Parts: sequence; C-alpha cells; structure tokens
Amino acid sequence: MALGRCDAQIAAQIGGTEAQISVQRVRLLRKLQIHSHVQIMDAAKRLARWPASQQPP
Repeated sequence: MALGRCDAQIAAQIGGTEAQISVQRVRLLRKLQIHSHVQIMDAAKRLARWPASQQPP
C-alpha cells in the first residue's frame, strides 16, 4: 500500500483475490486509524523499524 500498489497488484504479489485484499486493506486502515496515503506511508516507515520486521544481516 505504501508503494501505491492497487489491490489487484497486491493480490498478484502475495496471493489471494482482489476482493480479499480490499477487505483486509479496509480493516487494517480502520484499525490503525489511517485516513490518507500520507498516513499510510508514515505508518509503513514506522512499522518497518519494528524489530520483528527487520531482516537479519
């Protein structure tokens, strides 16, 4: 989402259907209280620094 990909592109990359991605996008944004693309990008930057999401060297 932070890269501006549409639901169809995300579905093709990670699997599932466009409808499933759409539902999950709505649920995620609602849970994180995100309402704009700027907020999506900010959240992606913050969450990427989360220790569990970091790749080992």
